Amino acid sequence: MRKQINNQLGLDSSCISEIEFDLNSRHEIVPILLALQHIYSQPRRLDKILELVEADVVDNSQKDKGTPGMDCWEIIVVAAVRLGSDLDYDALVDLANNHRKLQQMMQIGDWEEKTFARSTVNNNTRKLKPETLRAISELIVDAGHKLAPNAITNVRGDSFVVQTNIAYPIDTRLVFAGVRKVLQCLNKLDRFFGTTPWRQYQHHTRQAKKQLRRIEKAFRSKKATAKEKVKQEVDAYLHQVRRLLLKSFETVEVINPNLRKDNKLVNDLINSIYYYLLVSQYLCELVERRVILNEQIPHQDKLFSIFEPHTELINRGKTPLPIEYGHRLLVIEDKKGFIVDYEIMGHGVTDEKILIEVMTRLQQRMKNRIKSASWDKGFYTPKNVKELAALVEVACLPKKGKLSAEAKQRQSVREFVTARKKHPGIESAIHALVAGNGLNVCRDKGKDGYDRYVGLAIVGRNLHTLGILLLNKARKKQEILRKAA
Repeated sequence: MRKQINNQLGLDSSCISEIEFDLNSRHEIVPILLALQHIYSQPRRLDKILELVEADVVDNSQKDKGTPGMDCWEIIVVAAVRLGSDLDYDALVDLANNHRKLQQMMQIGDWEEKTFARSTVNNNTRKLKPETLRAISELIVDAGHKLAPNAITNVRGDSFVVQTNIAYPIDTRLVFAGVRKVLQCLNKLDRFFGTTPWRQYQHHTRQAKKQLRRIEKAFRSKKATAKEKVKQEVDAYLHQVRRLLLKSFETVEVINPNLRKDNKLVNDLINSIYYYLLVSQYLCELVERRVILNEQIPHQDKLFSIFEPHTELINRGKTPLPIEYGHRLLVIEDKKGFIVDYEIMGHGVTDEKILIEVMTRLQQRMKNRIKSASWDKGFYTPKNVKELAALVEVACLPKKGKLSAEAKQRQSVREFVTARKKHPGIESAIHALVAGNGLNVCRDKGKDGYDRYVGLAIVGRNLHTLGILLLNKARKKQEILRKAA
């Protein structure tokens, strides 16, 4: 059983619209809660957000049956605070159970002994889809533009890398990680079959790790015969690993298909084993091609993590991290600091390939209110200049390399110069997302988790920006009243 929002207030509960905040506080949670209070005071916008969240968390189940779950409004509040304040789940749960203003925002009374478990918060926020978070972010931006109607006239954008949470990818270590996971999953099957020959999986794991250490020692050697020694150790390592993989495959194949079908846990374990078997075998082939056959592995053939296979290597050549592992994220900011649009770029997609698509979508959504758009040289192509100029009045897109007479004339226009001077402010927005909203490294797992994590960060940033607008407005009003007194 799940509700959108609890409309029946207890005797110890206060209405969300009546919650008072310390206007002098500099803690990042205050503007977020103030923005949520503002959203709550707008029934039409609130209903849209609640319907979006309800569609994700209820799914195909019946919302009027079963044990009570988190209300949709409670999920919105904890999801907003999570990356709005860059919290891990332990800190988030502690605040949800002990922070008085946060509990009042979730309509939990002073006498009500309601607490949230870590798994409850985790499982509910994970149900939010990236598309839902994008739609919520757009509704928040729309609420901000009601307060600042001219904010959307000027936009600026840039891209940066949101890294995945992986260790530095070394192919021999990735092979070991795959074998280790295969053996661990096989050991878990012993709970259902007492006859599997993998009760000594820890011994096999240690033997594989010893051979891995021999390879690493050979790589560090400065002797003249070091290269031959490396090949010998790698060959022995691959022989040992492939023998374990073959034996693992034979073990899984003899399991009764009926038991797989009837037991979900067994079926999930076997699917995981097949995945790690295939990945480990593929990595073995890459190691053999690179070390023994001395081949140059094409970039598109490389795998950087068995747990985050969607990870992309991005060579930006910028200090202090010239090479990063993750995905490029394109963000577009308006004059007031709202992230009005964002896009997670696919594999091999660079800045100049996505600019017009994103700007066309944004201009249509904003009903052609954007007058000026500024980008850096990484987005430049002659075609992009023409198409961007057709979308906005001031297309600030500097040319790469030596300027022609035409380019000099285009870039010397006063509006172009003004937009270009203001463009570096986008770096401040990126720094806020990285340092304040957790977009330095994605802490969620899988591609869906990655997309959701980015969406949560954008929602948190836009709520914070909306809250700052409301705080400034309330402070001015407070100052006027103080002077009038």
